[in-house]
Amino acid sequence: MRTDIRPYLEEYLGCEIEVVNHSNKNNEGKSGIVFQESRRMFTIMGESKMYIPKHTGKFRIKLGSSAFTIEGDAILMRPEDRLKNQRKILKTLSRGCTN
Repeated sequence: MRTDIRPYLEEYLGCEIEVVNHSNKNNEGKSGIVFQESRRMFTIMGESKMYIPKHTGKFRIKLGSSAFTIEGDAILMRPEDRLKNQRKILKTLSRGCTN
């Protein structure tokens, strides 16, 4: 079965985001708007500004009328490098991360 990689190539700035699962259980359930994204971190504006590591996180992102779940480990790279690193994303997803 082939994983749909398209959600992993999107621009997330300005999108609604929710932390579905995370190794730090305090981060689970936090939500807001993606204010900034770096290689390892989402900055989310909700009730306050939150810094959520991508590593070991699963995120639900709403983009327009559609929503999708992404694995944070698959996008541990600068946002502008995602298009160049499609193979790396697929390799990470095939190692056990499921969408």
